[in-house]
Amino acid sequence: MVKPTLREQLQQRLKDAQDQLAAWDAAEPLIRDLRFQIMDAFKDEEGKDRCDFDFSNAFDIQLAGTAEDLTKIVRIIRRNGWELTSSRPRAGDTVWGAYFAKPGCPKVWLYFSSTVCKRVKVGTRMVEEDVYEIRCTDQLSDAAVESSEPTPRQEKVVDEILNSSEGAPF
Repeated sequence: MVKPTLREQLQQRLKDAQDQLAAWDAAEPLIRDLRFQIMDAFKDEEGKDRCDFDFSNAFDIQLAGTAEDLTKIVRIIRRNGWELTSSRPRAGDTVWGAYFAKPGCPKVWLYFSSTVCKRVKVGTRMVEEDVYEIRCTDQLSDAAVESSEPTPRQEKVVDEILNSSEGAPF
């Protein structure tokens, strides 16, 4: 098989781009209607759109919400004639992306992420860590307990009490 020349490759790319543009032009009313239905269905409490849209190689839709929101947007897309060409979302997944196709129209790409999060135990980890307590001590008392001999300071205090002119305080 003969490899196409650079000129032939570029001509083919131009033809593909023109075909894609023609498909977008033909599907423009359908895409616009789909977009408006989605915009109407997904407004926040302030009336702002909750979906983001982009027009690259496909009609890209991004939505964050609950499982009910996912069901609702998929129903809108399918009701307008696009069929799912990717795998369905799996239970427990927090994100999902899929293409939908309709003959003669650009693909629709839906990217959904869940806004419902919960804490889930996924395992157990044993961690060895040091344990500390706070203990307050009197250094003089500790020294006296450790040795039965009086400390020089203790002897000095006793001598001062016994030798004072006022006598013993007790």
